[in-house]
Amino acid sequence: MTTRQYWINSLIKTAEPVFKALSQNKLRKNMPVEYKGDRHDRSDFCHLEAVGRSLAGIGPWLELSEVTPEEEKQQKGLASLVIAGLKNAVDKSSPDFLNFNRGSQPVVDAAFLAQGLMRSWNSVWLKLDRTTQQNMIDCMTSSRIIKPGFNNWLLFSAIVEAFLCKAGAPWDKMRVDYAVRQHEQWYKGDGIYGDGPDFHWDYY
Repeated sequence: MTTRQYWINSLIKTAEPVFKALSQNKLRKNMPVEYKGDRHDRSDFCHLEAVGRSLAGIGPWLELSEVTPEEEKQQKGLASLVIAGLKNAVDKSSPDFLNFNRGSQPVVDAAFLAQGLMRSWNSVWLKLDRTTQQNMIDCMTSSRIIKPGFNNWLLFSAIVEAFLCKAGAPWDKMRVDYAVRQHEQWYKGDGIYGDGPDFHWDYY
């Protein structure tokens, strides 16, 4: 097995269960939800978290061209699950309809999903039917009810707006401009930005 085959197998092993379950309207039914204590209850948004972050990760690979016939087959197989799954994710009548606007966390994972869609524009977004595209736009727009924290979360709301712009939907330029200007002010030097006004030496 080559290194590339190993990484592709790992990618599929990680993402396929999410989108296969979602395509069958069984993500909420099958996906384990684990947390400790009420303060860490992620059950209301962990499904969007799984879908958004998975697509953000695999999006560039789905968009690749000039791959081997075997790899292309794997791409198309996973892309078909993503397309079928996203239809359920934004259908209000679906048991797997995702939460885009309850609580504060969904603005983060809506942004990951938006990023994933922009990374897989030709292989996923353009292959969604028009109803699903509009439902996705409506769901993304609904996340605006969430007020992002005065920190890196400003970028999440800006990413949602970038997606809406690319999709040809009404978008809020102010949210993008505000996020960029604030992060310019939060630059600490040497390639490091503050997570808000304060410096944090962590994974941000």
